[in-house]
Amino acid sequence: MNIKQTIKRVLNEGIKDKMIELIDDSGVVTAARFVGGYKELKEIVGDDEISRGVKVQIIMKYIRDNDDGVSLFEFGGPIPYREDDSEYHQIEYLGPSRAIINVYSGYDNGIDAGEYGVSYEGLPDKSLEDIFEIIMEEII
Repeated sequence: MNIKQTIKRVLNEGIKDKMIELIDDSGVVTAARFVGGYKELKEIVGDDEISRGVKVQIIMKYIRDNDDGVSLFEFGGPIPYREDDSEYHQIEYLGPSRAIINVYSGYDNGIDAGEYGVSYEGLPDKSLEDIFEIIMEEII
């Protein structure tokens, strides 16, 4: 490793430590605003520094502050949730305590087959992260 790479690595480690400290002291939203957005913060600190519990709290607070529900169609469209041979499930609405998942089936999955809710705590990591990124973009 040459001297430039060593200096860059040391600086990056220092920034990561400072951002983790800022998250602990002032919260994720403040830290994300400080660096210009959630995606930038995630690049600095990594995926593991922000717990699922904190993500769920921020999502639920945002939903409560916005009339207890938000349609994902307002933010560019639904989030894929699950797919199999006969059905397609997608998150279309965020309620106060759970994501609402619509199910489509039939030819080309075009028939609305109903919906169900899943608590934010019960969502897979990918789905929770997708929702969290959308909400953080709106907050910042």
